Amino acid sequence: MEQNMLWDMPLLILFLIFTFVDLETLILFKCVNKFYYNLITSLLKDPHFISERFKDFSKESGVLCDPARGFLVSENGNLQVMIEMPITMTSTCLQCNGVLCISDKNMIETYLVNPAIKEFHRLPQPEMHANILVGGMGLGYDSRGRDFKVIRIGTGADQITVAEIYSLSTDAWRHIAAPVLLKRYYKVLKSVYCDDVFYWSFYGMKSTFILCFNMYDEEFYTLPLPRNFYNEDKAWTIAVFNGLLALITYPLFAVYNLVIEVWVVDSFSTNVGVCWKKIVSVGPLEPCMQGTPLDFWNNDELLIHHPGGYASSYNIRTQKTKRIKRVGENLKNGVMISDKAFGYKPKHLSVRPRIP
Repeated sequence: MEQNMLWDMPLLILFLIFTFVDLETLILFKCVNKFYYNLITSLLKDPHFISERFKDFSKESGVLCDPARGFLVSENGNLQVMIEMPITMTSTCLQCNGVLCISDKNMIETYLVNPAIKEFHRLPQPEMHANILVGGMGLGYDSRGRDFKVIRIGTGADQITVAEIYSLSTDAWRHIAAPVLLKRYYKVLKSVYCDDVFYWSFYGMKSTFILCFNMYDEEFYTLPLPRNFYNEDKAWTIAVFNGLLALITYPLFAVYNLVIEVWVVDSFSTNVGVCWKKIVSVGPLEPCMQGTPLDFWNNDELLIHHPGGYASSYNIRTQKTKRIKRVGENLKNGVMISDKAFGYKPKHLSVRPRIP
């Protein structure tokens, strides 16, 4: 009888127990038997279980993800996960709600990957792939439809902009109305997802701008940069800071006295426009801190990529700096990362299609 007690336990009790179990233990528990494998697999696809499991997850600190080098590093330096990428050479790596979107150099072979639960799904081949120069890809989450979506935008030989969208709920691509402003000479500097909207920062020969896509309405619009912002001696990137779209600027050729400015979108409406607000000016930083700001991670921590490939984290509130290292690593300057690294928060969201 004692041997059957665990199997006879009500599902509601098991549900409550599993909401307190850490990710690694939960995944290992799938190996107990077929019953628990099927149960935990179904729970990881249940929106109610996910919401209960992660209702306090926003308070937890994130980790550093570097898909180019294939690892996740926690705040205290532990090497948590080696990412098993289904594609060895990737040209695109996007993230949203703990899920990565990676593609090959032609942006045709595309996968959704959740490194935390070691799950991936290959997307079907896009409909628009012949004679199309893909200008950018995007990954977002439609919170109202509870659906992951992937966006592809590009231009054809006739210079007409085209776009299509993939939905995980249907596991299929479909054409959507495209922005008319995209030209072949525009290049994507950086892209991020924030609060149901995906943002691309585009650079062209005559202008720079931010292109936006609303995951729920499935509409494109542009976001102008701050007035008198553009400067040939100034570099910039976009990130997410405390749930807001952030603009990070820094001198392009600074060797000493590096000053980093952070702007956020204070308000936006289609009628009034956008209002940018500068919230902090960091620096001048010491010569040992010279580098390129990549992303915000762990709340107020600014991830900086230094010459030579090592990384450090600068807290814009406390103005304290720390090197990012793995436990047992003897590198003097810290862990080696690529310029594609970003802050990452693991989540239990499945990337398998939920087709009835």
